[in-house]
Amino acid sequence: MAAYGDLLEERIPDLRRRLETGELAPEALLEAALERIAAVEDRIESFIALDPDAARRRAAAL
Repeated sequence: MAAYGDLLEERIPDLRRRLETGELAPEALLEAALERIAAVEDRIESFIALDPDAARRRAAAL
């Protein structure tokens, strides 16, 4: 499984709580999502555009 894969198995309310309490950094959650996208996008082709750098800047600003 991917390094961040366990994060993507968590429930959204739990992720939200962890983000709000500072237990989880927005950047870590973003990297988990980007890692998953990279792993499957060539098969599912679900994104028209993806801007990881902009997403990283936004996550860092939170």
